[in-house]
Amino acid sequence: MKMKVIGAAAVAFCLCGAVDAFAGDGNKGGDDKFAKMDTNADGKITSSEHAAGGRTMFQSMDTNKDGSVTAAEMDAAHAAHAGKTEGMKMSSADKIKKMDTNGDGKLSASEHETGSRDMFAKSDANKDGSVTADEMKAAHEKHMADKK
Repeated sequence: MKMKVIGAAAVAFCLCGAVDAFAGDGNKGGDDKFAKMDTNADGKITSSEHAAGGRTMFQSMDTNKDGSVTAAEMDAAHAAHAGKTEGMKMSSADKIKKMDTNGDGKLSASEHETGSRDMFAKSDANKDGSVTADEMKAAHEKHMADKK
């Protein structure tokens, strides 16, 4: 169960677009995503800013508005936001599986929120209640290194 929560936490950022925003891949789109989540433009994302960004992304993925996201909905959202789904490190079905605590094959808003909240806490390296782009990049890099 602990491993499922850790995996869910890491996947949560993938779902709300934060991996692109914080991965430091040099793309301007990532900077824009960070800026959108950083609503007060102080260079940090608070837990409330992050939660709001996660809710917005979840709602945009839930195209049929049934309160859950399927792999097909997630694929469509990735294609719309990133312009493509190829090159993704983990399939949408695998992301959902890691966070799907009730095993129904879909991601509920509650499951997404829990994973996102956990990842935010893990990413807040100095435990000051906010996450900088550098902290998020480090958390993403650690997660990618752990997968190898």
